[in-house]
Amino acid sequence: MRHNSSAPRAANARGTRPNDRTRSLAQCIMARRARPIHAGGQVVGYVQGGVFRKRVRGSRHMLRAPRAWAFGLDSLDEAERLGAGRVEVYDTETATTYQADLDRIRSKGVLIDRGRGPQLALLLKEWLAIREVSRTPGGLVLYWLSNGAEV
Repeated sequence: MRHNSSAPRAANARGTRPNDRTRSLAQCIMARRARPIHAGGQVVGYVQGGVFRKRVRGSRHMLRAPRAWAFGLDSLDEAERLGAGRVEVYDTETATTYQADLDRIRSKGVLIDRGRGPQLALLLKEWLAIREVSRTPGGLVLYWLSNGAEV
């Protein structure tokens, strides 16, 4: 039987997406084990492979004064209960991923309450920021690493 490369790919026996070349095996495994994190009745992120991942729009979700990312205490507690030890915030507008250990957020975070319940806000300078700079046709991706205050 001849393979038709233009035909859509079928799902595997479990009904999940097939493994793409652009996704590593580890990403495929972690995607299957994603556990949602809830706050206020909504899903605010996922725990995958020990990392609490959250996608945001920086212009809307980043605190302006002080410049920081904030998390509800209940969502941090739930993420920790599900095995998260690190937090990643992906800003969809700038293609920047901010990373910090959960312990760092708890120890250096500032407790705030601006009408959405108690939150811990970690200043941008405390985050490791990884920005996608460019992508080549061959699949090579160039990144810029800095602390969050320089992005």
